[in-house]
Amino acid sequence: MYAYMALPDHVIDVIDGDAIVLQSTEANAKKVEECLVATIKIGVSCSVDSPPQRMEIEIVVYELQRILDVLRNI
Repeated sequence: MYAYMALPDHVIDVIDGDAIVLQSTEANAKKVEECLVATIKIGVSCSVDSPPQRMEIEIVVYELQRILDVLRNI
């Protein structure tokens, strides 16, 4: 519930801020923050009480791969 309430503007409150601070440029920091927001959204979606409302695993895999691709290009 805490992660859900942090979305999308307060993700920094629920993650290790060093992931952002250690980036070499502001653009990279923004990309990392966007990836963290997307990752937390996936986690929240996968933990919904009602299984039919959870994100489908194929979409989870696709989204995680997309996030990984962005992070690899930083």
